[in-house]
Amino acid sequence: MLLKNAKISTKLGIAAATLVVFTFILGAVGFYYLDRSSRSVDHIVTNNYGRIVAFKQIKDAVDTIDKSMLSMALTSSGDLKQEEKAKIGKARTAYGEAVKKIEGVMANTKDPKAKAEFSNLLDKIKAELGKGKEHNVRLAQLAMEGKNKEAAEIWS
Repeated sequence: MLLKNAKISTKLGIAAATLVVFTFILGAVGFYYLDRSSRSVDHIVTNNYGRIVAFKQIKDAVDTIDKSMLSMALTSSGDLKQEEKAKIGKARTAYGEAVKKIEGVMANTKDPKAKAEFSNLLDKIKAELGKGKEHNVRLAQLAMEGKNKEAAEIWS
């Protein structure tokens, strides 16, 4: 009833003030959720970036070993085999360092779910690579002995 008796200018002033208040509330809510989202992204980057880089290093090391094993099986050049063997040694060192990095980051992780997830992933990687290690050692041994045909059979 109070608004019915008010002048048109008062009604317009109240409407404008209401609009300003709603705009301010909407802006404050938007800022709150934007800040919350930013903190969440920072948390993800801080906690996961080191592990992601280390897992990529593991992948790169495995790829290098894989390519070097194939080269050793297919080439007859003793010098090239020695170069590939040296690459494998470096890749194994890089792999070991990456695993240590992941384990170090996991030791500092406070989220038990993330810790268990990455621990399980690392265990799976180690298990799968362990299965192929015996074949790789045998392949390298045959290749270094000049038995390329037998080494290539192991490869396939």
